Amino acid sequence: MTEKQKAYIAGIIDGEGTIVIQKMFRTAKRYNGKASYAMHVAVEMGCREVPEFLIKTVGRGSLYSRKRPDRKRIMYSWRVSGKDAAYFLQKIKKELVLKIKEAEIAIEFQKTMIFKGRGNPVTKEILKIRDRLFQRLKKIHYAL
Repeated sequence: MTEKQKAYIAGIIDGEGTIVIQKMFRTAKRYNGKASYAMHVAVEMGCREVPEFLIKTVGRGSLYSRKRPDRKRIMYSWRVSGKDAAYFLQKIKKELVLKIKEAEIAIEFQKTMIFKGRGNPVTKEILKIRDRLFQRLKKIHYAL
């Protein structure tokens, strides 16, 4: 990405984007009722060109389309998750204005998502850190 593209993309994220840490509870026995988490960055809008531009320029993520029940037209979204999302946020972080704190929390969160394999469960300490970051980001969203 060029510096101009980074600035443009940061503006898109600041204005139309969302940075989310999602908390889920799975019922499978191997999860023992513990929460699992995922982080993603997304942009949704009525024009297809911007999400396509993001895929082409960023080189990561996926394009989705859906007809929202409350809208007459099709909505297009670009979404990038996990380590790809953290890498993307790291690249544009300096250009963000409104969502800089959200990006920093998401990047910090992703650092806790190191896969250790099936025989090495996530520690309680890591789960506490993830939940604390989830709560911090949630607090920012509700403050808006």
